[in-house]
Amino acid sequence: MAITLRHFISRYNYPLNKKESNAVVQKIDWLIETADYHLLSGKVYPVFALLFGYTIYLISEKQRDNFKPFIVSRLLWLILFAGIDALLFPSGDILGLYIIVGLITVPFIKKEPKTLLLVAVFFLLQPFEWGRLLISYLGNGSDILHKASLSLKSDLDYAAINRSLLDNIWLNVTKGQASSLLWALETGRFSQTLSIMLIGIYLGKKGTLVNALTIGKKYIKWALVPAALVFVAFAIRKKYSGVGFSDEMTRQILSNWINIGVACIYMILFISLYKGLFERTASLLKYYGRMSLSNYILQSVLGGIIFAPYLLNIGTGVTTTGVVGMFIIVVLFQIMFSRAWLNEKRYGPVEFYWRKLSVL
Repeated sequence: MAITLRHFISRYNYPLNKKESNAVVQKIDWLIETADYHLLSGKVYPVFALLFGYTIYLISEKQRDNFKPFIVSRLLWLILFAGIDALLFPSGDILGLYIIVGLITVPFIKKEPKTLLLVAVFFLLQPFEWGRLLISYLGNGSDILHKASLSLKSDLDYAAINRSLLDNIWLNVTKGQASSLLWALETGRFSQTLSIMLIGIYLGKKGTLVNALTIGKKYIKWALVPAALVFVAFAIRKKYSGVGFSDEMTRQILSNWINIGVACIYMILFISLYKGLFERTASLLKYYGRMSLSNYILQSVLGGIIFAPYLLNIGTGVTTTGVVGMFIIVVLFQIMFSRAWLNEKRYGPVEFYWRKLSVL
């Protein structure tokens, strides 16, 4: 749901901008966009990545005798659904990144928890990004990646406004996917996603998530650890902002740590307060969650239809406040659809075919 809200507020990365003249609506829009930047942007995907890794662990436990071929098959078939999800998404789909990173985690699945944790921490420290910073320093400010994704994104933005539906579909599943993967490399999201997935596998092996849900509020004190990380990273970023050639990359590393810290706070608070506060509400969303991949793809398709300039092009005529209202309508529809579907079927439509394909 948070990913869907993030996508709606960003108009699915289409080059759209609604100018609102009403002062009250302007203020509400500003509040929503500020909250989106500080509370959602970059803070949602770590939850997704951790659960992705945790699910890989669950599959490895269920498929003990044949887990590597099964997981590899499952991840490779996900390419098909990632392509469907990217049809109307101009900046590519994050599932492509998750497929690649998921495949990298496979050799680590049966490693000891301590080894998993050490490797996860290594990538969490973002060694590639520090290496880029060192190369930039030695090369008088030159960056080996040169923000190549910006050129691709510019081509996609131009096509979204000036070219046909079929042209855009082709560009979205080719240049769009390449742009998304390059952007993940440029911003340090690749190594960070790998570390979080490994942590998800680690938490599965240690039984930590299950224990935390049982113990509840006793785990809330652990929120102080990521809170301290956020505070220190934010303070450093603010103090050393604008220090020359390394500023952009250094800010990116610190921003990534801030984002993952906030995401960890969300996860710890939710798990700690689940029994007393969220359990009843969460039970209403169990159908929505059981069809998570179907709903993920459906929100991308609906978002593309709504916002694409070559389709309904509603984004140019709706304020951010209105976009949030549209998000609520879409999510309520998905919840009702999921409940109706799962009252008749065991799996969601995409989940069913993904499971069938994975055993081939």
